[in-house]
Amino acid sequence: MNDGGTRIDARSHLADDSLAIEARVFFGTSPVPMPDIATLTDEDGRFSLYAPALGNYEIVCHADSLDPARLTSTWTERPTKSR
Repeated sequence: MNDGGTRIDARSHLADDSLAIEARVFFGTSPVPMPDIATLTDEDGRFSLYAPALGNYEIVCHADSLDPARLTSTWTERPTKSR
């Protein structure tokens, strides 16, 4: 079943507030089965992921030589479409 999905746009940074450049970002857990796919942050620490269904997602960001950072995000409603 396709709930329409939504795009998650975010920015990643390190504990000292410097940008996390070329860090791997992926879903650790999701409310539906998903393939193991990762993206890399760009030169501004930005990344995008696609959440296909409503529910809780664990987003994992892993920069080289550092422990992974984990964030839980909940998508509770579909975006409205303007006509």
